[in-house]
Amino acid sequence: TTSWHTEDDVYRAPPIDRSILPTAPRAAREPNIDRSRLPRSPPYTAFLGNLPYDVTEDSIKNFFRGLS
Repeated sequence: TTSWHTEDDVYRAPPIDRSILPTAPRAAREPNIDRSRLPRSPPYTAFLGNLPYDVTEDSIKNFFRGLS
């Protein structure tokens, strides 16, 4: 019998050129930041996300105290 499908059919995805893929995790790479959009003088604003519910404004101030 003839069938549209045979065991000889081989379907392979095109090869991926892995030389262009990053070799380090995203967190370890240089951030992709447009430095021209960064403020040059205060006041500065930073987003702090994924914080525990029990964190307070004072504990955040203490954490960043001494940074300039």
